Amino acid sequence: MMDQQSKLKVLYIDDNPLDLQIILNQLSDQFEFTFANNGKEALIYAFQQPQPDIFLIDIHMPNMSGFELCEKFTTAPETSHIPIIFLTGTNTLNTKTRAFNIGCVDYIVKPIDPQELTLRINNHVKISRQSNTIKTLPTLESITKFSNYYKYLQDLKTEWDLCKRYDYPLTLLHCEIDHLQEILAPLDAEQASQIMLAIANAIRDIGNRPGDSVAHINPATFAILLSDSQISHAVDCAKEIVAKISALQIIMRPKSLPIQVTVSIGVASLYPEGNTEIMTIHDNAHTALTEAKLNGGNDWCMYSVSHILTS
Repeated sequence: MMDQQSKLKVLYIDDNPLDLQIILNQLSDQFEFTFANNGKEALIYAFQQPQPDIFLIDIHMPNMSGFELCEKFTTAPETSHIPIIFLTGTNTLNTKTRAFNIGCVDYIVKPIDPQELTLRINNHVKISRQSNTIKTLPTLESITKFSNYYKYLQDLKTEWDLCKRYDYPLTLLHCEIDHLQEILAPLDAEQASQIMLAIANAIRDIGNRPGDSVAHINPATFAILLSDSQISHAVDCAKEIVAKISALQIIMRPKSLPIQVTVSIGVASLYPEGNTEIMTIHDNAHTALTEAKLNGGNDWCMYSVSHILTS
């Protein structure tokens, strides 16, 4: 059994003493619980140190509903970083939509399966801590000024959650510069920066719709997130990038021959749902990228569940 200090701290707000007792009996060995039976009491506990790692909130309570309490938590700077799960007997679409719109990370309908609740608490606290860590790190690559890998993970999580909530497809492109080390080997640092800027500027406007984003996730690779995007749009983007990069004529100094570069692109798209892991789409895009590189580069491939589709 874990000692008290190692347990996650859970604040559970519910006006039904039976539900409180059930949760305590089933999960008290895994989590450190604090219980409140109304919103006013919950607000006192929420701001005490050490703060809870997560809030579990019933929706229907007298005086202050779970919705009102959730809004207070998500708008207060001291508690806005703490994830909120609604536990409720209401299973209507309007209620779920409102719950997610005001900031909860999950919605569980009673009766509660203790194993499922345990997994969800652990997962959401883990994701929350990773997100809070990412917020303290630099977010831009110094040369291209695109989002770096840490910001990319944050944007991926945000768009994944939105697409999952509204049943939108999420599409991801991984674009790798072909033979980058060979291209940069004879160049100095300033010239290498010029190469990277020329490539970055060629793809800067590809992901320019609300929800889209471009990131520079490692020295040779850019990632483009396309939210609520049909696969045909993603393929058009991939074709456009391949053409734009291969058409670049990068001249380092007068009378020197232009440096030509190409890219390989992996395309992946899916609807976030069920127990699908968030990094699945990242891995799928990388798999398609590998296939594009095996084809000789200057090419794109699209990931499919059954096989890789090439250009």
